[in-house]
Amino acid sequence: ANSQTRYLDDVFTGVTVTSDITYATNISILPMLMGLPPAPAPLTCDIYEPTGDTETDRPVIILAHTGSFLPPVLNGQPTGSKTDLSIVEQCTRWAKKGYVVVAMDNRLGWNPTSTDQNVRTSSLIQAAYRSIQDGRSLIRFMRKDEANGDNYGIDGSKIVFGGHGTGGYIALGVATLDTTTELYLDKFLDFTNPQNPVPYVYPPVFGNIWGTDMGYIPITDSLGNYILDSLGNPITAPFALPNNVGYSSDINMAFNLGGALADISWLEDGDVPIVSFHCYKDEYAPIDTGDVIVPTTGDFVVEVMGSRTIAHYSNAYGNNDVFVQAGFTDDFTNAANVNNSGYEGLYVFKTPAPSTTPNAFGELQEEWGAPWDWWDNATYDAQFAAVNGAPAGYGAANSILGNPDMSAIKG
Repeated sequence: ANSQTRYLDDVFTGVTVTSDITYATNISILPMLMGLPPAPAPLTCDIYEPTGDTETDRPVIILAHTGSFLPPVLNGQPTGSKTDLSIVEQCTRWAKKGYVVVAMDNRLGWNPTSTDQNVRTSSLIQAAYRSIQDGRSLIRFMRKDEANGDNYGIDGSKIVFGGHGTGGYIALGVATLDTTTELYLDKFLDFTNPQNPVPYVYPPVFGNIWGTDMGYIPITDSLGNYILDSLGNPITAPFALPNNVGYSSDINMAFNLGGALADISWLEDGDVPIVSFHCYKDEYAPIDTGDVIVPTTGDFVVEVMGSRTIAHYSNAYGNNDVFVQAGFTDDFTNAANVNNSGYEGLYVFKTPAPSTTPNAFGELQEEWGAPWDWWDNATYDAQFAAVNGAPAGYGAANSILGNPDMSAIKG
């Protein structure tokens, strides 16, 4: 009973989950999918704690889910919420070791099917930006609660932020985006008018990088013309709301399972340590520097930097020295070192080649991208058929093209 080491071993047998806690309110663009204007919406999280714990200063792990910044099923995937089975399992395991673990939802919405690359790129960058703001709002929420009753018994000086898939983009952005100028790289500008390039993300509209001020958007009529006031100035509406202002947005470490970094220039000497897990042939989030594409159309969106590039620079800058110099020789570290090119903090999944035999619907398997995920495929198939009018079995078959033997045990 006394042989376990807290935070490394399972010390607790039970976990208490408090669900759907509102950590912020911000402007969502999802109503636009139904022809409605953007509107304020609550942002919620689930908090996992070890049942029966008497410790009151516990490190916090925040976990962001995958989903391509769109709701499940509508994103063509069975995953995309804070109750994804892999998210629940991971949060539960950490809580049993003594951590306080937070599974977060974030704002969704972008336009992956546009034929205009500027629209695809800008709307994806904007979705990622909103989610980085949301992640930082949640970090501040935890510290605000600590300062006002400490309902969850946390140590606000020890907060780690991680994510699966799309959540990996969020985690890496939270860890590295620290100046507004990083939003104005050429790859983040619309050069439709070369004389006057327009940034995809403009903080006076979208709010600052921390999510601590207001953003406003001009109101337009049905023809796209600005609606003006009596003085000829555009009338604006709130497009970003501040949340939990007055508390730090800093974290102590980040990790990602898949995903990528918007640009390697965001990663600098002195940033927090980063640990990355990545399938070496992930088709949708490159392990090195490569392109993000729309899975359903193959259209280009934006160039990003994956886990191996991140690990290279994190090690070169000395950001990972805290564990590089620790001399770990455990089985996990030794296994990682076999395939990580000498980059501490990187775990590369060498995955089997996809089958060349088409499935019943004539579709071919893909390279593995997220072998840690699993889901109820019968339920997803019914949901997919209802949303897309697809024949029975198609959604289920399509969902496992990149994870053909998905299961709880494998995940």
